[in-house]
Amino acid sequence: MAAILGKPLAKCFPGSNLSQLVFPPPSTFNPLRDIPDLTGKVVIVTGGAVGIGYYTVLALLQKNAKVYIATRSETKANEAIRKLLEETGREAIFVHLDLADLASVRKAAREFANKEEKLDILFNNA
Repeated sequence: MAAILGKPLAKCFPGSNLSQLVFPPPSTFNPLRDIPDLTGKVVIVTGGAVGIGYYTVLALLQKNAKVYIATRSETKANEAIRKLLEETGREAIFVHLDLADLASVRKAAREFANKEEKLDILFNNA
């Protein structure tokens, strides 16, 4: 494959190493080092109870943000909140949100607006 694509890629990307184009180096991003202090910031993470959303919430709590987990499952959210509290000493807040239901979206927006004056960061993870 490299023999076939090598010359065209070399023309498009002169001076590049073909292996770096196909297999980029591992990330050097470290949330604890690279995310600034978020004290006073209000964040919503949709789908924040599991997977990438959970780890996004974890990193944000470690940086002192006030984080809302917006998700359909209150059970999963409460379990995530419990685990996050154990790991960080900080508590996320659950907001029920079903993105497939416009009434649920409106209700979640009203609930959030009644609790907060602003939203600084929105992670549309779900």
